[in-house]
Amino acid sequence: MINIKDEFLKRTIDWQKKLNEDEWFFSRLYENLTNDLTPEECFSLIPQAVDLTLEQTDEFLCGECFEYVLGLGVDSNTTELNPYLDKNWDTLNEHVSSFGDYHKHRVAELKRYYRR
Repeated sequence: MINIKDEFLKRTIDWQKKLNEDEWFFSRLYENLTNDLTPEECFSLIPQAVDLTLEQTDEFLCGECFEYVLGLGVDSNTTELNPYLDKNWDTLNEHVSSFGDYHKHRVAELKRYYRR
């Protein structure tokens, strides 16, 4: 199975240049990394996405990584909360929300999805 964290880090070297050349770079990257995954695989990759998000100090990259948490959750086809996400829920929400109102809105979307 793919290692989302390693692949994301490897493919986002020079991400600003790639984004300037293709405004859909991050959307396409997510699709490339996840298109062939089963819902069970998506569920099992949520911890990697959580860790990746928590490691980000750049607002833009944090937001993009958080989209992986959201996307993998939805692509898991379940509202069952991954135990690792549950354990890190408060830390993740505080970290992402610290980047401002837009990110707080995305955190609220995750909360709605998991009915928290």
